[in-house]
Amino acid sequence: MPADPTPLVSIIVPCHIASPHQAELLDETLGTVAAQTCRDYELIVVDDGSPLAVGPITGRHPGAVTLRQANAGPAVARAFDCYIIPPSAAMFRREVVEVVGGFRDPWGADDLDFYLRVARRYRGWCYEAPAVTRYRRYGASSSRAGERMLRSVRAVYERQWPLVRGDAAGEAAFHRGLTLLTDIFTGCLVENVRDRVRARRWRLALRAALLLASAPPAATR
Repeated sequence: MPADPTPLVSIIVPCHIASPHQAELLDETLGTVAAQTCRDYELIVVDDGSPLAVGPITGRHPGAVTLRQANAGPAVARAFDCYIIPPSAAMFRREVVEVVGGFRDPWGADDLDFYLRVARRYRGWCYEAPAVTRYRRYGASSSRAGERMLRSVRAVYERQWPLVRGDAAGEAAFHRGLTLLTDIFTGCLVENVRDRVRARRWRLALRAALLLASAPPAATR
């Protein structure tokens, strides 16, 4: 056996820390990694050009390694030549990630884009219980940015339409998925408009409101 064998699992945590609250959330997240029963892992924190220092946070967690890059969004932060784990509860073998080309733009729904490309090539296994992850929601979360997420989801689905067009089951799944995600992020967009009005950020509130009033994309051309 080699002296330093490759770990069974690599956990990659992209982060952009711009406030003390976000620093606290990162610290809590890294703490949940150490609380797992699996011990054969490496923990890589990708500092995506954070304005605040990330090193002091990761330094409190033994074995955590910090890599820093210029701000480029989570899709780039997750793309390494080593093992990759996408968000939350999904795990992939390294060869699967390499074959489909890893994460890519559009920024925001890069995990959805990745999942769909993997699903076209490989079988997957899903487990309903027990729960393997907790999803934390807060106002500044990137997934609550309705404007960005709506545009990103639409871009992902536009890529998928040529692959399902003409297949009744595929088209039905396409419309069901797009409708579900559009509803979710439209709700986020409503929250964004409300929050921006309260903060008197009129230009951003107007931009979000105009997107909210726009018709759904004609994705079935």
